[in-house]
Amino acid sequence: MSSSSNCKLQLTHEHLKKLEKLAQLSLNDQEHQKYLKALKEILDMFDLLDRVNTDSVDHLSIQPTQSVSDLRCDTLETTNNVDALSKFCPEFNPQTQQIIVPPVIDQSSSS
Repeated sequence: MSSSSNCKLQLTHEHLKKLEKLAQLSLNDQEHQKYLKALKEILDMFDLLDRVNTDSVDHLSIQPTQSVSDLRCDTLETTNNVDALSKFCPEFNPQTQQIIVPPVIDQSSSS
């Protein structure tokens, strides 16, 4: 068996409430239940992956299927999308060409 901790996290309502606060979301009870179930299913999938025995897999034997030469060339393209941005962004400053967003981090609390 692979060297994993096999420490399965039990996601609780309190965990989701904490995540909700960190992400600045406001979920109603139905959404809370829906996302709690979905997150538990995702964690169960990781637990299943964690139980896979990979002792016989040589990490050096796993190679990308494409060589670097098969990848596309990166080319610089300059476009002027100011009109499109101003239509789709409620707060767009056309003079500075910046999208104005509300603050993400609340400086008032220190927790």
